[in-house]
Amino acid sequence: MMWLNKIKSVTMWLAPLLVLAVGGGWWLEAADKPAKPGKSDKPPVKPANKPDKPVVKPGKPAVKPDKPVKPGAKKGNPADIQGIVKEVSGDQKTVTVIYGKVKGEDPKTTTLQLGDKTTVLFTGVGLGEAKVQKGYHVQAWLAEKSKDSYARVVFSGPAGGKGPPPAVTGIVSTVANDGKSLTITLPGKKKVKNQPDSEEKPKEVAIKLTPKTTQLFSGVGPGEAKAVKGLQASVWLSKASKDSAALVHFGGSFKAAFKKNDGNKGPSNAGQVSAVASDGKSFSLKIPAKVKGEQPTTVEVKLGSTTKQLFGNVGPGGAKIQVGYGAVVWLDDKAKDTATLAAFSGPIKSKQAMVAGAVKAVANDGKSFTIHLPAKKGGEGKDVEVKIGSDARIGFNNVAAGGARITTGYHAHAWLEDGSKDTAVSVVFSGAKK
Repeated sequence: MMWLNKIKSVTMWLAPLLVLAVGGGWWLEAADKPAKPGKSDKPPVKPANKPDKPVVKPGKPAVKPDKPVKPGAKKGNPADIQGIVKEVSGDQKTVTVIYGKVKGEDPKTTTLQLGDKTTVLFTGVGLGEAKVQKGYHVQAWLAEKSKDSYARVVFSGPAGGKGPPPAVTGIVSTVANDGKSLTITLPGKKKVKNQPDSEEKPKEVAIKLTPKTTQLFSGVGPGEAKAVKGLQASVWLSKASKDSAALVHFGGSFKAAFKKNDGNKGPSNAGQVSAVASDGKSFSLKIPAKVKGEQPTTVEVKLGSTTKQLFGNVGPGGAKIQVGYGAVVWLDDKAKDTATLAAFSGPIKSKQAMVAGAVKAVANDGKSFTIHLPAKKGGEGKDVEVKIGSDARIGFNNVAAGGARITTGYHAHAWLEDGSKDTAVSVVFSGAKK
C-alpha cells in the first residue's frame, strides 16, 4: 500500500488517483466499505460464462492463427472456468469446482482433471499450503484445441495480501472530546439457514489514539480530514497492545457528491502541485515529461465554485491543497482551464518500514532469511537478514505445488514491526513467473 512506503516519483504519488480515474477508485469504494491493505479472505465466485451457458466455452484467438497464445499467458486472455473448490481427490488430480452461483438457484459444479502436462500454480497461500484445498478460488485455461484438458490452473488462497491485516475494521460510532480515543462498531453476521448459532450481533470496540498513532484519511472533501462519527476505519494495533492504535486509516464518504460520469472520459492532466494561489482558487500543476530528456511542463488549474475536490492519503487537517501533493484533474469542456474535479494525494506514510529483494539464504530453523537489496543509483546493493516475528503473517504468490516454503531465489516483500530494523510482522514471497 502507498501509505507503507516512501514515494519518490510523481507517478508513484499518483497511483491511487489514476485508479480513481479509470474505475471509481478506492476513494469511492471507501464510501461503501472500510479500506483494507490486502486481498479479501473470501474471493468471490465469478462464473466464466452466463449461468445458462456451459462452463467451458472455446474462446476466439487473441492473435492471428499462425501465432497461438499460450492459455492464460496474457492478461487479456480470460480463464475458461472460474469458481471455488468444493472437493479434491487424495492424489490432488481431480478437483470439483462450484461455478455460476446465482441467488435463488443451486450452484453448478464441474470437474477438473489435472494432468501431467497441466501447469498448476498457487497464489495467496500460507506456509506449507501450496496444495489444492476446499474453498480456494480457481481459474483454469484450456489447452489449445481441447474442450476438457487444461493447460494452466491457478488456485488462490486467502493469504496473499500485502502487509499485515488490520486488527479492527468497522464504522466510527463515537469520538472522545479530547480526540484521544474512539469507538468502532464491528458489523454483525446474519443468521445462516439451518445454522442457529451463526448469527452475530454488531459489537463495539474502544481504540486509544496516542501521540505515536498515524492517522490517514482517504475519500474526504476539503477540511474533512478529522476523526468523526460515521467514518469507516481500519485499525492496526501497536505491538503487544490490545487497544492502542499504531495506524488508523479512515475512509470518508464523498460518493454522494461525486457523479459517476465525472471521470469516465479520463483525466485531463496529472502531476504534482508546485504552487497554490493565496486565495486558494487556483494552483500550478507540474506535469512530468512524456519523453525522456524533455523538461516537465507547468499549467495553471482554476477551481470554480462547483469544482469538486477529493483528498486521499492525508493526515489530520491535511485535506487542503498543498505543494507536493499529487493531483489528477478533469477540466471543464467549455472552460479549458477550470477543473470540474480535482483529486489530490498526500505524502503521509506509515512509520512501518518495508524491505524487498531476492532471497539469498534461509536459516536452518526457518526463522530468518537473507535478502539482497538492489543497489541504489551510485551505490551498491547489500544483504540484509530478516527475522520472522512470532506472529508474522506469511504468504506465497505464484508458486508450484509444494512450493509454499521460504526458498532461495524467491522475491520477498517484508513489512517490519514498528520501530524494528530487522523483524518482520508480514512477509509475502513470490516465485518466478511461469
